[in-house]
Amino acid sequence: MKLESLALFALLAVVPPASSVDGTRAACCSIPVADGTAKDAKAPSLASIKELVGTWYAVENGKTTDRVVAEYRVTAGGSAVIETLFPKTEMEMISVYFTEGDALWLAHFCMLGNHPRMKAELDARSGEVVWRCQGGENFTDCTAVDHMHEGRVKRIDADHLVSSWAPMLKGKSTAAEKFELVRKR
Repeated sequence: MKLESLALFALLAVVPPASSVDGTRAACCSIPVADGTAKDAKAPSLASIKELVGTWYAVENGKTTDRVVAEYRVTAGGSAVIETLFPKTEMEMISVYFTEGDALWLAHFCMLGNHPRMKAELDARSGEVVWRCQGGENFTDCTAVDHMHEGRVKRIDADHLVSSWAPMLKGKSTAAEKFELVRKR
């Protein structure tokens, strides 16, 4: 299995575009708020994930390809977002984004048969959302099972993002892989 398939499982869980800090978005992480006021600027929101609805394509050598990497749709009365990675391929996987208390989480249903749960935090210095494994279904010890362990994601604008993902393999963190995606409208 290619590392790329592991690395993209939670690829698009991000804060809104960094370029949109303009008073209609929360000051430190640009989270949109319906009334234009800042809301919970210390944590990414499900609203920012809902902004990803659509189809996202890989960028290679600076050019957008026709390779679909992810599709997003809102479900469960707006309480969750489903991300389908590598749709209609033998490597298809899903992640479900949801809130638990004040925190944004994802549950990834991996082709490896494990289901890591990751919690989002904002790195205020870089503006990136950092996803860290907190255990998961079929494992509790994050060092005992090969899985995606940590990711960093940043929206460049409404239709462009970059990320890096580091898996845990054989109990050790490995070098992060970097990715770039765009949404075609």
